[in-house]
Amino acid sequence: MHRFLNDIRKNLRHILIACKESTGLILGEPSEITEPWRQYFYNLLTDPNIISVEITQELGEELEKKMERTEE
Repeated sequence: MHRFLNDIRKNLRHILIACKESTGLILGEPSEITEPWRQYFYNLLTDPNIISVEITQELGEELEKKMERTEE
């Protein structure tokens, strides 16, 4: 078992995580990446226009899928 785990560990590769900021700048540090996501979710939860558009689109897609299933 120990040998198996060591083999797996040796084959692991580092994963590069990056995020593109709204200005197009690529962020690579975890502390830099969390800020754009925080701002995105803050805007999503506080702007009623964004919420209604997102919900309407999602509900519309679900309704289309259900209609396609019933037609089959």
